Amino acid sequence: MTVGPFSLSFTAVTLVDLLHEKRFFQKVSHFTGKTLLLIDPEDDLREVTQTGLELTTNWKILTAPSYTEGLRLAIAQKPDAILVNGSMIDLEYSAIFNQLDSHPVTENIPIIAISDRVRLGDKVQFAQLGVMDVIAKPFDSANLGQQIATFLQWNASYPSPYD
Repeated sequence: MTVGPFSLSFTAVTLVDLLHEKRFFQKVSHFTGKTLLLIDPEDDLREVTQTGLELTTNWKILTAPSYTEGLRLAIAQKPDAILVNGSMIDLEYSAIFNQLDSHPVTENIPIIAISDRVRLGDKVQFAQLGVMDVIAKPFDSANLGQQIATFLQWNASYPSPYD
């Protein structure tokens, strides 16, 4: 699937398959009670990411279409984690990490970045900005929740509906 200039990978499981399995995940998921704030200025990618996370987790997904709105929501809602999409060449993208890391309400909330370019040096730069980990684009929407749960050590055992 192509969203803007990015290609999203859907391996083995499609969003339609996940929609049919949603009831199963709701019954057995270990993620109940978590809130994730998704900050993403790209409308299409934000919608696909939100849908994928909602279909594969029991997390409450808050979304913000801009970094300014994301900061406001993070302060008001105090999510358990924040997922931020963007590019390091965007000055607002770098600034949001500093703002989240320096605000007393959000300074201890784990941040995961989604970036179109992730090299070893980029991971160091992200870490200096207070980012816990980085997910490279394109990413697999069907497994994004698992990947985030692993980063955050949120009891990341996904049961298989086929067992």
